[in-house]
Amino acid sequence: MIIYDKAHWQIDAGEDVDLVIAHFQFMFEWLNEYNLLSDYGKEILEDGIDEDVILNDEMLNSSGQRFLNKYYDKYISEIEYGKKENRKYLEDLYYKL
Repeated sequence: MIIYDKAHWQIDAGEDVDLVIAHFQFMFEWLNEYNLLSDYGKEILEDGIDEDVILNDEMLNSSGQRFLNKYYDKYISEIEYGKKENRKYLEDLYYKL
């Protein structure tokens, strides 16, 4: 299993819980909008994002896995985590695939 991000990694690093949840909520909604989530990922989104969420490859379909494998680290390193999610930047990366 490939783990891209865990809410607890960010919370344990001192990020505000609400900002971490907002980041994951944004990511799951964006991935869903671009049809990159697996049925399991859609179920997690429907159940609600909380501080225990983990973003892993089982939550993505093959296109989602390919996208996050290539761009998630780049994306996460260039945004202000949880404070300034960047839809346009994600879309620019997506259309580079």
